[in-house]
Amino acid sequence: MLNITGFASGFIVGFGAGFFSREIAKQGKKVIRPVIEKASYLKQTVYEKALESAANISESIEDFIADLQAEKKSIHVNVTQKPETAQK
Repeated sequence: MLNITGFASGFIVGFGAGFFSREIAKQGKKVIRPVIEKASYLKQTVYEKALESAANISESIEDFIADLQAEKKSIHVNVTQKPETAQK
């Protein structure tokens, strides 16, 4: 059998939820939109800072490698040169 009191209370709760959800959605737009905009701005800022940091790290590594290569060349040049004899 159909339980009328359960049906009526469910209908009233569903109707109230549908009615108030429209009002909540209107108010939610006023709150949620600025939050989404700020989150998007924060994401863009973090992304730009990460790119900047990666570029700095890459530049430091390239400088370090260039220094190592220059040092290696100078050591190689010193080793391959013939020593001058002190006797004359």
